[in-house]
Amino acid sequence: VEYIELLEEGLGAASFAFASGESALLLFKTIEWLFLITGGMTVAYMTKLFLALFVEKNTDPARQAQFDAQTTYCSPLTAAVLAVSAAVLPILGVLPTFTQNRIADFGQEFLFGESPAHAVHYFAWTNLKGGLISIAIGVLIYLVVIRLFVMKKNEAGVREYADRWPKALDLLTLIYEPVVMKLLPAIGAFFSRCLDYMGDGLIFLLRRTTHRQARVKKIAPPEFKLSYHTGRFWNAIAAFLNKTILRKNPIRQDFVQSFSMRQKTRRRTLAIVASSVSFGLLMFAIGVVIVVVYLFVF
Repeated sequence: VEYIELLEEGLGAASFAFASGESALLLFKTIEWLFLITGGMTVAYMTKLFLALFVEKNTDPARQAQFDAQTTYCSPLTAAVLAVSAAVLPILGVLPTFTQNRIADFGQEFLFGESPAHAVHYFAWTNLKGGLISIAIGVLIYLVVIRLFVMKKNEAGVREYADRWPKALDLLTLIYEPVVMKLLPAIGAFFSRCLDYMGDGLIFLLRRTTHRQARVKKIAPPEFKLSYHTGRFWNAIAAFLNKTILRKNPIRQDFVQSFSMRQKTRRRTLAIVASSVSFGLLMFAIGVVIVVVYLFVF
């Protein structure tokens, strides 16, 4: 708005790369009106939102009764936070010179900006006129576009909001869902697989070169010699079958370990049984001694 005044007084820049003279003046007035129109659109949809949430009734009477029965919408702490946040806005609007100017000065250095050459006249007619124009545009859009075009009567004759936006141009299904649910996960999965394969490939390379595992000769434990030799015999048969008729479905079982575990399990089971039988025999012997002593004494 200030630059338009400078252009009208001939104090602005003589020309731009894209406009000069009267063209520059027309360009900045067009930009101002675009700003005023978008401000009016903001007034219109915020009015619609406020009325839909706090004034208008639900088209379903039963649902509206449920809402009316609710007396507490938030906790006292939440209400206090909302009240304090809302109270700040009128203060900023009524005292802009003492509040907004100082807040703006705090950010000038960080934003590489400069304070205005003169004081900003917030309540000058030019500035107030722009706000009134936006409000008037917003009222017109709400009464004509929203009330007449966006709303319709249902079967019961009650006016309700209608979705007039074409389904084919829905940003949620057209852009957001494909990008967030498909494109971004696919890109992330691609790079994750690359990193995964790189890690596995590096480990495989090291195990084949500098960090090759030394082959340790298996020594049969003294108590499992039968399982060891029997397992080696079956391992040899399995290796022969894997190279011949079982190439596609090779046997991957280590019979030495399998037979040793089975023998170990059998020995543990026999030890438990033996200890249980021994304990039973011991108790039986004690009982016999008690009976014999009883017979001899009494």
